[in-house]
Amino acid sequence: MMDGLSFHDDHTRRYTVKGQRVVALGLSTMSGCYPLDQEISISSKGQQMG
Repeated sequence: MMDGLSFHDDHTRRYTVKGQRVVALGLSTMSGCYPLDQEISISSKGQQMG
């Protein structure tokens, strides 16, 4: 069993998968894209902890 897993919708494959979802925030400019922050998002739906 792995901590931090939950069910979420995979819209590209069109079904529900169990895993981790990373939400990222970035700044896009003419000179490039710069990561500002990221976080693992855990849903309460099917949450698996310790």
